[in-house]
Amino acid sequence: MAVDSVTAARWAATDGARADETAEVLRSLMEHPGWAILTTQARQEWAIRERQGRKDALKAEDALALNLLRQITAAQEAVEWVLTWPKDELARRLRQGSSPGLSDQVEMDLREQSRRGRL
Repeated sequence: MAVDSVTAARWAATDGARADETAEVLRSLMEHPGWAILTTQARQEWAIRERQGRKDALKAEDALALNLLRQITAAQEAVEWVLTWPKDELARRLRQGSSPGLSDQVEMDLREQSRRGRL
């Protein structure tokens, strides 16, 4: 079942028990063998696409090359954010004693994301 970011934020913010459950779900996600496969595959695929994008930028005119490099950077940041978020969010929750809800920064990051990176 797919869960959008708004639903996830509401679900996580319901109460302290849910916050503890969310921390456990994040921990379980990161310990799952599928997560290791996903992160490895995503980073390998990204390396291939980044290399090709940089080659394309080298062949382009100055303005186009700069735009291509900006797009590559934005995409790289988005990929890394997705792959590191569970670990970062779990660490934040553990530091704050599993306080309910997503952090303000995470909620702001989720609102600012588009399919092309930050708005």
